[in-house]
Amino acid sequence: RNFKTQYWPYSDDLANQNPYWTTNRTMFNVKKQRYMYYASAQYNIIEGLKLVGRIRMDNDERRFTRRIFASSNRLFASDTGNYLNHKISNKALYADAMVTYDKTFNHDISLNANFGASLDHYNNSLVGYEGDLLMTPNKFIASNIDMSSPEAGAVDSGYREQTQAIFATAQVGYKGMLYLDLTARN
Repeated sequence: RNFKTQYWPYSDDLANQNPYWTTNRTMFNVKKQRYMYYASAQYNIIEGLKLVGRIRMDNDERRFTRRIFASSNRLFASDTGNYLNHKISNKALYADAMVTYDKTFNHDISLNANFGASLDHYNNSLVGYEGDLLMTPNKFIASNIDMSSPEAGAVDSGYREQTQAIFATAQVGYKGMLYLDLTARN
């Protein structure tokens, strides 16, 4: 048939295959790329009043492929093979900006206040396809997938989530022993 075939004369109900074949002709590959960034900045407007900003990104992308060669056990692939190719992407972004005020008056009363806004954004996607191969054995490309087979299909899914908030905190202290705390978040 002009391609390598599996030799495994043992028949059983457990779908066993030649161990050499399983190692060298059932290929599972995962490639992952990930990068993360973090930055912050602070600006002192006047004594006790400052502006602070932060941003954090965490992105990763994985490509998962599975190639099951022709003549593998029929439980796993057709006579011509099986191919799966998926790309999974996760992107996360967090950012906030805040104005802070910290001041002591007459050595007795202290005030610490913060006001800011934050953004938390997450995006996930899965794109890919899978199926038994059509006419050409071991030709692992999308156009050689038999889309009429029950195992075949394309996937294109994902979701997006975002949280936006504004917040404020304040703490008033008296002589370092009595405090009033206030917080708000929307």
